[in-house]
Amino acid sequence: MNVLEHYVTEIIGKPYYHDYGSGNFKWWLKVKAVCYGCDCETTLMFDTKEEADRVQLGYMFLS
Repeated sequence: MNVLEHYVTEIIGKPYYHDYGSGNFKWWLKVKAVCYGCDCETTLMFDTKEEADRVQLGYMFLS
């Protein structure tokens, strides 16, 4: 499986706390990102609010 680097270009909204029915609550943050010239919109998952708050423009994540 290949993993690609994505870079955040826009933060959409604020982090929110949800379990999506699993009973395992996490912090979620919607972002727009770019990967090899292709734009996408995705939701990132974090264990703590502090981790979600550290996301800024240029933040790199693997997908």
